Amino acid sequence: MRPIIVCSQFSRGVYAIFGFYDKKSVNTITSFCGTLHVSFITPSFPLDGTQQFIIQMRPDIKGPLLSLIEYYKWDKFAYLYDSDRGLTTLQVVLDTAAERKWQVTAINVGNLKDERKDEAYRSLFQDLEQKKERRVILDCEQDKVKDIMDQVITIGRHVKGYHYIIANLGFVDGDLSKIQYGGANVSGFQIVDFDDPLVSKFDQRWEALEEKEYPGADSRIRGVSPFSSAYHLGRGRVQPAGIYPGRGRILTTHVLSQPGQHVESYVLGV
Repeated sequence: MRPIIVCSQFSRGVYAIFGFYDKKSVNTITSFCGTLHVSFITPSFPLDGTQQFIIQMRPDIKGPLLSLIEYYKWDKFAYLYDSDRGLTTLQVVLDTAAERKWQVTAINVGNLKDERKDEAYRSLFQDLEQKKERRVILDCEQDKVKDIMDQVITIGRHVKGYHYIIANLGFVDGDLSKIQYGGANVSGFQIVDFDDPLVSKFDQRWEALEEKEYPGADSRIRGVSPFSSAYHLGRGRVQPAGIYPGRGRILTTHVLSQPGQHVESYVLGV
């Protein structure tokens, strides 16, 4: 949202504004909202620190991301991030890495020029391959993730042995079919609609499970249970595949594509 549009809304005496911000406009918008005590409600990337009059619609994935890293027992991986999104998630990962003695290669991919970005992505993953870095976290918006994964496929880094975690909330919005059939593992996060028949069916089956065997099964997925549930989707059936503790509320699904190949989606329950 451009600052001039925000100013025009302030002049009308509005109490709250729904909109988006980017790297260029965020400081102006937060300054105006703080000065005039007008709430700005947005699904844009979370800001670093606390902003009194900025209301974030986007859930925080720092906790679930750390849980996922711990679950897979990653102790060496590359972290690709876009500086436009803020650096709080990266900082939490690096702080945890220092405590756990993880080896993290952090790479900023937010400032690449459009005319050179494809070549830069290919070169980047070729360098990672030389270092045997086959576990990669992509902390970028979905359009940039798509650009990166297109180049990953071009140079053949989407085969068995590679694992990518997409650290945004648009996991199922992208086309993962080529990666899926290539054999690489892909994990991600997605906000779900509880009115969706598949999600509703999942929720009902979750509630029907024995609480003793699956702790937290007696509460709804959108509850505050500190556990993650794992389910397997195959041939139209939803089957429990296990449960493990986690920091965030994560609904997980394992989608089988071909024998020995799968795509895993990790869904925030909000």
